[in-house]
Amino acid sequence: MSTVDQFLRIVKAELKRQGLSQHDLALQIGIKQQSVSELLAGGRPITTATMLRYLSALNISAQLITT
Repeated sequence: MSTVDQFLRIVKAELKRQGLSQHDLALQIGIKQQSVSELLAGGRPITTATMLRYLSALNISAQLITT
């Protein structure tokens, strides 16, 4: 499984676990909900910086996607 695939799986699972919506996450990161939706659907390129912003907003260690 690629790092991006792991990232997407973890973020989606964590949103569900924390009871957060994509809108909630977008507010925490300071972006539009549509951007979150597109990224989670695989329709946007994902940089390392983007991954770190999402993980930080959800209090997830970046080590989870590198193991």
